[in-house]
Amino acid sequence: MGSILLAASIAGIVFSGMIVIRDETNRNVAGPSSLPKSGFGPLSMYHVEYGFVFLSIASFAAVFWGWTGRHEQKRLANKSSH
Repeated sequence: MGSILLAASIAGIVFSGMIVIRDETNRNVAGPSSLPKSGFGPLSMYHVEYGFVFLSIASFAAVFWGWTGRHEQKRLANKSSH
């Protein structure tokens, strides 16, 4: 499950990052220190991109947690069979 979320978050980062870069290069920003005009619902694309970054951190932690749990199960199974 964590690997699926990790792949989805990476795709989301790439997608929202492309929109943010396009807005910056086309000067589609309301002011010098404000957010781009494009967004997803009430959120700016910066917020969407940050959300995907936090999702990728959480999903990487889930992948690592699953891997260590599986590794521990294999270690215990090998230990009990001897």
